[in-house]
Amino acid sequence: MTFGERKKAIRYFEESRGNIFRNLSYAGIAASWTLRQETAGLSAFLVLALVLFSLYLASDGYYIHQMAVKEREQYLELEAAHMNKNKNEVPSDEVSAPYDRRKVQGDERFPNWKIVILGSAYACLVCGASGILAKLWS
Repeated sequence: MTFGERKKAIRYFEESRGNIFRNLSYAGIAASWTLRQETAGLSAFLVLALVLFSLYLASDGYYIHQMAVKEREQYLELEAAHMNKNKNEVPSDEVSAPYDRRKVQGDERFPNWKIVILGSAYACLVCGASGILAKLWS
C-alpha cells in the first residue's frame, strides 16, 4: 500500500462516517416525528423496528468512526517515521506505506449481532406493516 492509497482510505472512511452520521440524524428526526404524530396508529412492532434500525445504524456509525480514527492515526505515524528517516521530507503518494492489519483487527464489535439486529428490525417491520396492509386491503 502506498501513501496515496492510505490517503484515499482515510478519505473513504471519513466520508462514510459523515454519510452514516447524517443518515442517523435523519432517522432520528423521522422516528421522533413519526412517534409524536402517529403514536395511536403505530403498533409495538413498528416502534420496535424503528428502535432496531436506529441501533443498527448507530453501531455501523461507531465502527466507521473507529476505522476513520485508526486510519488517520496509522497514516500520521507512518508519515512521521518517513519524515524522521528522510530529513523532514514529506512522502509522495507513490512511496510505500505498509499496512498493519493487527492495528485495525477486532474493531468490529459483535459483527454477528448486527445481522441479528437488522433481521429482527425487518421482521418487526413486516409484522407491523402486515396489520396496516390488511386494513388497507379490506
